Amino acid sequence: MNQEYSYSRYSKIFLRISIAALFLFFGALAVLRPETQIVWIRKEFLNLISDFLGIKVFMFILGVLQIVPAMGVLFNFYLKWSLWLIALILIPIIINLINFSVLLANDIALRDIVILATVIYLATEER
Repeated sequence: MNQEYSYSRYSKIFLRISIAALFLFFGALAVLRPETQIVWIRKEFLNLISDFLGIKVFMFILGVLQIVPAMGVLFNFYLKWSLWLIALILIPIIINLINFSVLLANDIALRDIVILATVIYLATEER
């Protein structure tokens, strides 16, 4: 077996496990302890959400939407679709974290941009 292929294969598995663990953790927090995640949502988005759903209902839905694709990524079930769903979930999260009035991204937004790039890379590598 080619050594380089082996490293590439294991690094993709490690990335998938890491992304799945991250989304499982935050998805579980959103479902079980939504108050820990609500603090990250900007006030104007909270007002918009509360016009349509209760905040706790929204957090439950968000948590499930994080857990389901995380399980797909972890267990290689509809992997490409799961990765693209995670990418779609990350986009509004990043938008929420960026202050567009001064074009300033905090460290969490920058981290999420890197995670988004990683997820897109993995999704495009999948067949």
